[in-house]
Amino acid sequence: MTAGDRGVLLEREEHLATLKRALATVARASRGGLALVAGEAGVGNTELLRRFCEQARGARVLWAECDPLSAPRPLGPLFDIAGAVGGEVRTQVAAGAQPHEVASALRDELQAPAPTVMVLRTRSGRTRRRSTSCASSRAGSRPSPRC
Repeated sequence: MTAGDRGVLLEREEHLATLKRALATVARASRGGLALVAGEAGVGNTELLRRFCEQARGARVLWAECDPLSAPRPLGPLFDIAGAVGGEVRTQVAAGAQPHEVASALRDELQAPAPTVMVLRTRSGRTRRRSTSCASSRAGSRPSPRC
């Protein structure tokens, strides 16, 4: 939630600080990390992630929307961010590669020296009134879960 034109993130400053610390840890350790942001729809999850991405200095930001569960594409959001990622990921998608080949190319791309913040956002559904988002940071090795 935001407070009008002041741009203050209400009751989410602690969460924002946690995400910033996680990114700093990832950048220092050259090791991947994962943060899960979950909550009821409308409580400011997306705004929290937008603010975090705006303030993620020195990090590449990739943002994708997940498909509805009624008709998901395998690794759909990864195909959507291929243009922003470029390189082998874009080549694999353009060639109609299998999802595992795209995921492998993305893993290789995330080995880059600068951290990457990748947000995979779900939308709340009719039967599930919850919105879940993930911010994943840099995969210098295998990601380690962070909450």
